[in-house]
Amino acid sequence: MQSENSLLSTYSDIQPIIERYRSKVTASYLFGFISAKVMRGEWDIELALADLRSQLSLSFEQENAFAPVWAEMYTAGSNSLSSEYFDLSAFLPDDEHPLSMRLFCLGDLIKGLLSGLDMEEYEKYFQENTAIREIVQDFQAITEIDVDADDSNDNEKHYMEVEEYIRMGIMFLAEHSIALIQIAQAQNQAQAEQVQH
Repeated sequence: MQSENSLLSTYSDIQPIIERYRSKVTASYLFGFISAKVMRGEWDIELALADLRSQLSLSFEQENAFAPVWAEMYTAGSNSLSSEYFDLSAFLPDDEHPLSMRLFCLGDLIKGLLSGLDMEEYEKYFQENTAIREIVQDFQAITEIDVDADDSNDNEKHYMEVEEYIRMGIMFLAEHSIALIQIAQAQNQAQAEQVQH
């Protein structure tokens, strides 16, 4: 049981709760989705939860019960993205779990992230940014990664390399998302000023 001051902030905290709801997604997917929403500056937790209705398959009562958990996950995702060192490992199963499960959750985290990002908006503003295009393409390829790897030293090493690439890629996207938010705010302000005149 969590203390009053603690956050449900890791995969191991959230996954048992998700399993109780027989969700179609993992806690890693939810953390990826939340990371995308935080990057986009979207803080309406109810709207974000509504976007996940089909994946979570929650009844109205379950959704109400899950809302506080979702709010804590939002806070944890925001804190993680705004910290000096973005700790991706908190959103994934730890090394005690089989490599195949960690790979599956790594792919699920990226699926959640890509689902939460508006890729058309990224392409519109950053179409000439080769690095963003490459990261997004790589991320899409990672969602199709073979998860049937055995727990060999070589596979563990490759997993760690992919996890670090994803961590750095998310940080890079987050930095550019701040620019997107600023562009959107400037456009909204310009439109509001035109309406006033």
